Amino acid sequence: MPGCNFGAFLDVHHLNPRAEGGGHDPENLVTLCDGHHTALHTGQLSLEGSPSTKLRFLRADGTKYTDPPSARAIAAGEQVFGALRTLGFSERQSKSAVKHVLETAETPCPATLLRAALALLTQSLA
Repeated sequence: MPGCNFGAFLDVHHLNPRAEGGGHDPENLVTLCDGHHTALHTGQLSLEGSPSTKLRFLRADGTKYTDPPSARAIAAGEQVFGALRTLGFSERQSKSAVKHVLETAETPCPATLLRAALALLTQSLA
């Protein structure tokens, strides 16, 4: 994780979750501190890429981790991610939908974002 200096109590994160068929291949694993690992699983952060090429760390609002955060967009993204997970969507589906709706939304209103995410996810199921 760029800028993270916490090197004790590290966790191994599966880029493709085991519950969704991901294995223990080194291309599917990354080591993170507990705080950043938790942030990935709660939708505050996301990862793109692979260890052999390059990993991109993104905030919930889709901005690079090195860019200044938008607290409002991050909070809205977390709420929408949590709601989608509660509704039974997978971690991967939820993160992808939140990222897409945050990139295209004019304002980070949680209710509007949730409706857009649900429309996106149910459209892909039809």
